[in-house]
Amino acid sequence: MESGKLQLNQPFTIAGQMGQFFLAGDSNDSVGQFVEERSLSPLAIAAWSETFNKFSTWRDAYALDKISLLVAPAKEEIFPDLYPYTRAKRTVFDDFIGNFRNCDMINPKWELRAKRDFTYRRTDTHWSDFGATVAALATLKSWGFSGTGLPETFCVVQRIGDLGNKLEPHVASWDLCFPADICKRQIFDNGIANQGNIRVLRNPAAPRDERLMIFGDSFGTNLALAFSGAFTEVYFTYQPAGFDPEFVQIVKPRHVLLEITQRFLHGQPATGRSVFSQGKEKLAAMDKAAKDLLKARLAREPSEFAPLFSSLMEA
Repeated sequence: MESGKLQLNQPFTIAGQMGQFFLAGDSNDSVGQFVEERSLSPLAIAAWSETFNKFSTWRDAYALDKISLLVAPAKEEIFPDLYPYTRAKRTVFDDFIGNFRNCDMINPKWELRAKRDFTYRRTDTHWSDFGATVAALATLKSWGFSGTGLPETFCVVQRIGDLGNKLEPHVASWDLCFPADICKRQIFDNGIANQGNIRVLRNPAAPRDERLMIFGDSFGTNLALAFSGAFTEVYFTYQPAGFDPEFVQIVKPRHVLLEITQRFLHGQPATGRSVFSQGKEKLAAMDKAAKDLLKARLAREPSEFAPLFSSLMEA
């Protein structure tokens, strides 16, 4: 298949075998990345190399114990035999792994594929809550930690995913989801959608009395919930693999995880970009009613979180 025939920037759902659905037409050209022989651009290689090279500097500067990049595999990487098109022999993903295999990178592809009937949602591009837990366990093992505290019990819930809602009529699937008590661990959300979002999860009963900070994308939201079983505090911000020194300096985590989904690897990480600046940009784009409502809610948040939203109140 020639991916150029697809209309990019107009995402739509394509059907695979065994009732699995996949993404096409997205701005990252997911289909083309999978079916065509491609390599990272020199700019992407330089940017990722710079990020990996800074890991040791960040460890020393911010007293970090662990820092790694976690790649969330694309759904078609987990179900290549059910995907409607044939995988290329060397994809962008392969090129990335080849270039940075000796760096602090975690690729849970095989762990997720081993339990694939439960790790990815049939009507969604993302891993399930169970899949996020499998990825969290792979990360902890890579760091030399046990998986003690990670979720072991899940609920079966019917959901319409981001692929199912592109179909008419909408299509739902049954997925393994976290029980309500895990979701209640989230104690703060700055109310900014996607880029610039900040969330805090707290679990005093977690076995590791340490802070974990995650710079991630949409795969990172339930990943943070999974990690809340292992760490007493987890800070998540929606900034794919984008280390923000100011945010790290405020929170002072023990460990940092940069998470990014496979289809974004062809680009450049948002290293050094300010999470708070993105939040202010999103706030500025809101209408007055929404802006006032958000500021009123943040004003009621506990003072301990003020450093995470004071820039929004001043905007």
